[in-house]
Amino acid sequence: MKERIYIKGKRFNAMGEIELPSRKVTIFKDSMINPLETTIYGEKTTLLKAFLVRNGIIKDNVFTEDYTFDYPATASSLISASRQGYGIIKLFATGKSIHSILKDK
Repeated sequence: MKERIYIKGKRFNAMGEIELPSRKVTIFKDSMINPLETTIYGEKTTLLKAFLVRNGIIKDNVFTEDYTFDYPATASSLISASRQGYGIIKLFATGKSIHSILKDK
């Protein structure tokens, strides 16, 4: 089952979907990440962002194609440039955090 999602803040705006029960998050092309350069989200996410930029998947802070993350927290950290976790990922249908559906799975 897939649910449409969004991650939105003052400097970022991403749309995508989460696949349940795998929890994989696909961020859609044209989604915008926070341009802030930071390592606050840890080495793994920092390296992933560098990989995505180097390979043209993110250009000028915008996804050039759909990209699937293995974990919701990685997607939200990379997009928001923060450690807010997957609580900032909202369900498109209800506006509620995905936390509400993940805690029941």
